[in-house]
Amino acid sequence: MSQNEYDKKSSNYDELDDDFEIEILDEDAYTENDTEEEYEEENTSSKSFIMHIIFLVVIAILLVISFYKLYSWNQGSESEYDPNEINTEFDTETEDFYATLAPDKLAGQADDDVTTILLLGNSAVNAGGRGIADNLETLISQSSVYNCGFNNSYISTRNTIFESKNPEDAYSLYWVANAITTNDYSLLRSNLSTAPIADSSYEDTIAQLEAIDYSKVDVIVMMYDATDYTDKRLVTSFDNPNEKVAYTGSLKSSIEMIQQAYPHIRIIVSSPYFVMTKDENGELVSGGATNFGFGYLPDYMIAAKNIATSTLVSYIDNYNGTITTDNYAEYLEADGYTLNAAGQEAIAKRIASFINVSQ
Repeated sequence: MSQNEYDKKSSNYDELDDDFEIEILDEDAYTENDTEEEYEEENTSSKSFIMHIIFLVVIAILLVISFYKLYSWNQGSESEYDPNEINTEFDTETEDFYATLAPDKLAGQADDDVTTILLLGNSAVNAGGRGIADNLETLISQSSVYNCGFNNSYISTRNTIFESKNPEDAYSLYWVANAITTNDYSLLRSNLSTAPIADSSYEDTIAQLEAIDYSKVDVIVMMYDATDYTDKRLVTSFDNPNEKVAYTGSLKSSIEMIQQAYPHIRIIVSSPYFVMTKDENGELVSGGATNFGFGYLPDYMIAAKNIATSTLVSYIDNYNGTITTDNYAEYLEADGYTLNAAGQEAIAKRIASFINVSQ
């Protein structure tokens, strides 16, 4: 096309009427962008509406469930509790600890097919004469039990070294264990006439201890009642774990002496059981609720367990597992302290269960 022809055409366009309007043939194309925006708005609005509906439905369901549970709870259910039922089961878990003896330690033991048991302790061991000992011989087949308790004696001592002003110390667990392991019973014999706790049974007990062949002893049971607690003896010395003026120190030292001298003997610590005792006014009070200065009776019980576990000897928790705050009237005399026949049998059964399991 020549320049002249192009100019003519341009001139023709310039002559168009100012009111001329170009007809838009594709109206849909013109509104396409507006339609997408409107669609997206409608779609978003629809989704939001659905989410609100779902949320309200969930809330409604939760409310229905809540009202139902509240209604059910208000209606209650039939209880199986019988106020007249007597439950003899123990609610408190016992602190028992069972320790086995290493096989290599049995080398020094004389094998005579008899389970020989030595009971060391105080009036608890001697309750009913040979009450506990006789029960053990019945409960454990082919057994022989030596009953060697010193009435009213203690685990702890009054003095770190023995002093004549406290002759009763000679019959504490520490000095009894010392006599057994050294085979020297002179201290025990020399204080028979001066110790205020000594009675006519002491001399026979010393003679029996002296006559025992310890190579044939299988088990030693250390069993004391609440005497250390009622006499306000120190529970633990934090300066010296083997301090024998403390309940735990004397127990620890005694166990270690016997383990050193007679490693083949299995040791069982039988804890104090629950007792009623007298306060400063002579009134009976609970051993579990009365602190005489160094703790409650359960404090002595737990302290004894700590020593047993640390020295790897067995421990019987009589306080929670044998004679308790709930059943003591059944197992103790009217004084609430001394074992009766049923109590002796109950203690023997617990000891026997520890011995029989090792056989």
